[in-house]
Amino acid sequence: MGTAMTDALWAQLQSRVYEVQQQQDLQTAPSRGVFLRAYWGALAWEQVARLQQLRAVLEAEDAGERLYFVQAIDKPTGDAALSSAQVSAALQHLNMTKTGYLIGMCPLFLGMEVRISRILPEPLLTRELPCIVRRMELHPKEPPTPPGAACVVLQYQPLGVLVEVADSDYGQFQVPGDDVPKGHFYVRPVFNKQSAWVFEVAPKQKLRLVRKQVPLAPQRVLTHFGLQGITARSGLVAFLNQPPWMKDGDYGLALYVMLSRATKLSDLWLIGVPERPYFEGFLHEHNKTLVDRMSLFERLSVQNEQAAEKYIQKLLWRGNAYVNRTLGVSGTGQAKRRRLTGKTAVA
Repeated sequence: MGTAMTDALWAQLQSRVYEVQQQQDLQTAPSRGVFLRAYWGALAWEQVARLQQLRAVLEAEDAGERLYFVQAIDKPTGDAALSSAQVSAALQHLNMTKTGYLIGMCPLFLGMEVRISRILPEPLLTRELPCIVRRMELHPKEPPTPPGAACVVLQYQPLGVLVEVADSDYGQFQVPGDDVPKGHFYVRPVFNKQSAWVFEVAPKQKLRLVRKQVPLAPQRVLTHFGLQGITARSGLVAFLNQPPWMKDGDYGLALYVMLSRATKLSDLWLIGVPERPYFEGFLHEHNKTLVDRMSLFERLSVQNEQAAEKYIQKLLWRGNAYVNRTLGVSGTGQAKRRRLTGKTAVA
């Protein structure tokens, strides 16, 4: 993100641009299966919230399962009441970071890959934990589901959703009191009483609401913030359009975060790609503070490596094969390191 790109590299990047109108639509085969295995990422909740619902519909259709929509319950913290129209508008609020990480309309189907959207009181059930929906305990008052219905908007929140944690290490754990197999947990609706969210019911008129909802969300549709700790080995569909409210300096960094999630260029499908200068000196021009900070850490890294090398020589570790392997030392005795600028330097 800081050096000039070759024409060949720019051409390769352009080859990953996906034009929906010119190629197969996201809903058609065979592209559909590839896209549904990949992560989807965007820079704004205005995109992510809609992609969450779209992906859930496509996945349920592929799985041949009925899709259920769980409606959140929003209540004002004071004496005010919400009208029907305001309740509907609150359900459509897009930014989950503003609503205590509880989604307005939570899509669920049996076998769906989900993630826990907020920290829960049960041990080990942490935010972003990947799970699979195994069973839904519907409310006793829930009306019968129409036969053959592809999707159902539940009238009552379910008593709980039984999920299996995707991580095999959880197979040894079981919550006391829940008669379920090991590695399975009941996720029940929760209130975000400690983090009431602000809802604008009219221009210059706001209410603080508490929300009750099942703390689950689609697993593979995230903002660039949510993608930061993820390696998208199954690919990434990246929506790179710059939101109108995002500053240029933040946009340059967001581009880097998004593009660095995939392990290789062929695993990227890019939508809304900006012009070539955005990938060259853009970050240096618009986020100088960050670039200076990166340069500082590079200098500190060099100093620390030099200090460590002195101790290695004193301890006579240079002839140890394990130490050399750990340090990445070449056959000539030179250690190579990757710098944040993307250049390879010899220590």
